[in-house]
Amino acid sequence: MRKENIFRKGHFNLETGVVRGNDFWFFSMDFNALFHVDLSSNKQLFLGSVPNEPLYKKRLFGSMQLINNKLFLIPFSMSRIHSFL
Repeated sequence: MRKENIFRKGHFNLETGVVRGNDFWFFSMDFNALFHVDLSSNKQLFLGSVPNEPLYKKRLFGSMQLINNKLFLIPFSMSRIHSFL
């Protein structure tokens, strides 16, 4: 079985993301999922979903900010800000 790269064109859409150094965090537009990529190695990691939010709802968060080593997800269709890390 061949392991596919999650960034293959058409696989899914990015809603928002933030880069700091070799770290790239991003949130999917199509479902409730936060990812991290180490840009120096291209190692990809699924970090998780926002608890108590629908898994398959689109456009949950419209913006993301990294402040004091904490990711803040700014809502697009959700009612509140969520944080990770």
